[in-house]
Amino acid sequence: GVHQCPDLIMDQIPSGFPLKMTRRMVLEQTMRIYDPFGTLSPFTLRAKELLRQTWTLKLEWDQELPLELRAEWVKFFTNMFQLTEIKFDRSLTPPDAVGEPLLVILSDGSDLAYGFAAYIRWRLSDGSFWSRLIMAKSRIAPMHKLSTPQMELNGAVLSKRARVVLEKELRVTFEHVYHLLDS
Repeated sequence: GVHQCPDLIMDQIPSGFPLKMTRRMVLEQTMRIYDPFGTLSPFTLRAKELLRQTWTLKLEWDQELPLELRAEWVKFFTNMFQLTEIKFDRSLTPPDAVGEPLLVILSDGSDLAYGFAAYIRWRLSDGSFWSRLIMAKSRIAPMHKLSTPQMELNGAVLSKRARVVLEKELRVTFEHVYHLLDS
């Protein structure tokens, strides 16, 4: 379990990836993604989908992945190197904010996954608006199929739990909370 090879650099992508990829290897690399606020949820959701494919194929931990699945993982890991270019500001309050902010939470569900995104929205002194993603979360659908309305309900439940946490933990009083769902 000890990393023995040097870390890859951008010039070595994708040729530097091992020719034999296993379920253990891709799980290990995927679990290294640290994203406590879910800002990378759309990206990590793809990894969860690919991991699900390794489970449905009933692969052993050290069994080589099929070539088409390996190609998908190579594409995923190549994109992962590009994530270093993304920057997120940590401040949730602009310098010229006026009044109390709004909390806007959007949730949705589909046959493949469900999730939510929470935004803070401030009015600025010049009359314009400023918003920022606070957090997001996504989950892959359970192995046993649920209907689309059930998946949308799962997204709503997940977003409600996040709303409770945000209202409790943020040092901000919200003027209004908009919790938007479909269905």
